[in-house]
Amino acid sequence: MTPPPAPPAPAAGAAVVTPQGVQPPVKAVEALIDTMVGRAAAKGATPADVAHGIVGALAHLRTTFAAQGGYTAMRSFDDALRTFVLAQGMEIRRSTGREPTRIRRLPDPGPQAARAAAILRDAVSTGLLLNVWGPGNLLLQVAAGRLAVRLIEALGGALPTWSALEDWLAVDADHVLTADPGPVPFPAGRLQ
Repeated sequence: MTPPPAPPAPAAGAAVVTPQGVQPPVKAVEALIDTMVGRAAAKGATPADVAHGIVGALAHLRTTFAAQGGYTAMRSFDDALRTFVLAQGMEIRRSTGREPTRIRRLPDPGPQAARAAAILRDAVSTGLLLNVWGPGNLLLQVAAGRLAVRLIEALGGALPTWSALEDWLAVDADHVLTADPGPVPFPAGRLQ
């Protein structure tokens, strides 16, 4: 008896049905990030504000990797992010014929940086929920890559050096690895 033929591969961007259920498409995560970056800009954020918001979202994602998988998971996140930034640098070099500008410091944040960070952290939190249906951490890696692309765009095509980007992201993740958060207090008047 011959086994049944394999199902056809899904079209690009189409949802995939598996025994675990419907798999959200990678395109949905990319669209989520793009939409939220656009929303942050539409709310009056400058490119510098958006860059700070994206760094905050990446730090949130890195912190989640560190909290859930420890140092090894966090370093695998770092490796994936470094690869995305390097790939963007090579793409800029290929398309423009020039070496991309490297930066070590984020531009100063404006008054809408906190709002941009909140909007983009919400996007990452949504990505964390979508990741439940994806294989491994694929959708989180897609989110990190898309955030890296949008960070470079917000920086006017400049690439952060890896040491600078790692420093910008390290504050949250290192705190998770070394600090005992203690009990979580409930806000007054809620869940009593």
